[in-house]
Formats: sequence, structure tokens, C-alpha cells
Amino acid sequence: MKKEIVGIFGTWDLNFWSRPEDVFREKLEENHIHPFTETGPNRFEYEYRSRWFSIFLIAIILEVLGVSMWYAWGNPGQFISFVVVFFIISIHRIHAHKDMVKIIIDLHKGEYYLMKKGELTYRGLLHNIYIRLIGQNSGSGEIFFKIVLNGHDLAPQDLTSSAVRKDKLEKLGRRLANRLGINYFDWTDKSTHHILFTLMY
Repeated sequence: MKKEIVGIFGTWDLNFWSRPEDVFREKLEENHIHPFTETGPNRFEYEYRSRWFSIFLIAIILEVLGVSMWYAWGNPGQFISFVVVFFIISIHRIHAHKDMVKIIIDLHKGEYYLMKKGELTYRGLLHNIYIRLIGQNSGSGEIFFKIVLNGHDLAPQDLTSSAVRKDKLEKLGRRLANRLGINYFDWTDKSTHHILFTLMY
């Protein structure tokens, strides 16, 4: 069962019984270059907002709820100063991360661009942006994997949530990198599964 929520945090897919690799596969079936869109011949764009915006927004909501309950149960007294300081810091960080960032991949020019508020903030060669399979050890000894878009001057963008089925995520990540014309890297530095599409640039 799949449900999609669109709201202040963007679009969230709630797939309570679906594996992350299946969710990613379905998104790639709907849009073969997800999360990018093709805006011209061999030109792809993806727009996102920093995850810190959502983190601090959630922090403010929790703080308001917490203070409300605090006053309902009793006077917070001297601790209110800490609450006020944290609230001001959170507002400041929300403002700092409110702007959308756009990634543009231009295969004709062999370059990618980062745009913020309509202004170019970074311009680099295609070999500096890539899809990577990330592996993280869990406390139980299992390794969880996810697909990430990363690059020079780019905050890592998680394209999937964590999953234990490495092979399927790897196949989907390689397929996406191929369609975008950018490099794909395996989760280990030394691997025969790396695919370098952009050595020519």
C-alpha cells in the first residue's frame, strides 16, 4: 500500500509495506531520471531544499508543543531563557536554509551547475557529480545501503532510504547514473562495480 503526502516538507511517499528498492524502482518507472526532470535535450534539472530546513522546522513545532505542555503543568521558571535562545537560533537557521537549490546537468557542455535564488553558485565538470551506493554498519552487524547523489560543493542527497538488499539498489543506481550520463561508484573505494561515464570531460 502506497500513499503520498504533499505538504510543507515537500513530497513524502509513505510506503509502509514496500521495500526501499521497490519504491525507488517504481519512481524510476514513472520518471526514468528521478529525481531529475528533462528540461531540454541532454539537460536535466533537480530542485530541492536543504534537509536542515525541515529539521529546524520540526524542532520549532516540538518546542512550541513542549512549552505549551510545560505551562499547562507548571511554570517553567528560569529555564524559559534557554527555550527562547533555542527558538531564536531555530528561526535563524530556517531562514538560512529556506531557499531552494537547483542542480542542472548539461551533457552537451559536460558540466553541472548549482543555482540558488536564480543565481549561479557553482559550475563544475561532470566527473565531479556522481551517484554512489553508501553502506552503513548497523549495531546488529548488518550493513544497510542507500543510493546517494553527491558531488563537489553539493550536499549529499539521499535518493532512497536504507535497505539490506544491496544488489537491487546497485542495479537501480547504475541505471540512473547511465541515464544521467554521470559516474557511478560502489560503496567500497576499490571495486570492479564503479562505472565511469565522464572520463572524457
